[in-house]
Amino acid sequence: RRGAPSIFEFLLPDISGEYEYLRKNFCENLDKISKLSKEQKKLYQDVVFTEVCNCAVLIGEYLCQGRSLPEIADEISPRNLSQKRLYHKSLYDRARDVLQRMWDMNNDERQYAYTIFKRCFFYSSFSQIEKYLASYFRQIHYIAPLRATAERYYRMRNLAIDEIDYQGKNLPAFLNSLSNQRLTDFQQWTQEHFGFKVVVKKDEGHLSVHVALDEDRDSINLADMGFGYSQILPIITQLWDLSTRKAIPRTPSDGNNRVPLVIAIEQPELHLHPALQAKLVNAFVESIKLAEKNGYSLQLLLETHSQTIVNQFGLSIADKTLAPEDVSVVLFEKPFGQSQTGIRTSFYDDLGYLQDWPIGFFAPGV
Repeated sequence: RRGAPSIFEFLLPDISGEYEYLRKNFCENLDKISKLSKEQKKLYQDVVFTEVCNCAVLIGEYLCQGRSLPEIADEISPRNLSQKRLYHKSLYDRARDVLQRMWDMNNDERQYAYTIFKRCFFYSSFSQIEKYLASYFRQIHYIAPLRATAERYYRMRNLAIDEIDYQGKNLPAFLNSLSNQRLTDFQQWTQEHFGFKVVVKKDEGHLSVHVALDEDRDSINLADMGFGYSQILPIITQLWDLSTRKAIPRTPSDGNNRVPLVIAIEQPELHLHPALQAKLVNAFVESIKLAEKNGYSLQLLLETHSQTIVNQFGLSIADKTLAPEDVSVVLFEKPFGQSQTGIRTSFYDDLGYLQDWPIGFFAPGV
């Protein structure tokens, strides 16, 4: 699997030698402790090595800020540690011990230690960036612009379905895999936001997807409905499913730095009536709030040419359902006479009006 270094064409500094140097120097007397077993020695060595590397990263960060040893010592002194850092007390105690040892070094040794600590800090920072990017891209879910057309019957397969595929081809199997409670919750959600509910019927090894528009009338096979229903169902099913899953509890060290859950949708407006496009935007907004309740940070990436969708986001801001900073608008334009496409951003004001929109985008040029 390609990592961040190969994607962004940079190389992480090779600090494996420095890490081993730290391990050797801080653990060189460990073999003299005869009372420890081989497993205990390895465990002790790993713990000490981890603490030393954490100290190196901490001190390296201050050194990269141009701090001197006296300034670093003063910064991590007990009197200057904030309440937020108290749970790192052992780390700061160890760091003060390392600084004390550095005072006893000659200038060349100290400069070499500076180099090691700075490289440890850079390595740690790049490693965290790579982990974040890997987690971010693993949590992107894509929905294609043209979803699968509806069929009258689908062959039933006993397969585990984790999510909707990018064209919605496995939608019937996914709906069939939901528990009774999950399916009921989904039906209530679609009824509330779109005025219909989805019903899955089984018959002699086949599945069929039906849409119920009214409680008093029979449901209608999706193949007999308008084409827009087959196009919107994969989107709203994916939205509801991902925003209602229970998030893994975060540890205290995670803070608010959650990796967002991203759903990328190309042209969600295709084959949808403008009124249904507006309802879809409202469902986008509600999904974000629903995900937040379940411990997720949900982000939606929409590629659209729909004036209705653009305006509906403005209306959501005007009625305070969204804040202007909740929506980013990125415009892709090819200036007249130029071959390259330019990228710029726009935004909504507090009243929901879109600013700096390109003239002629929605209407033919004069």
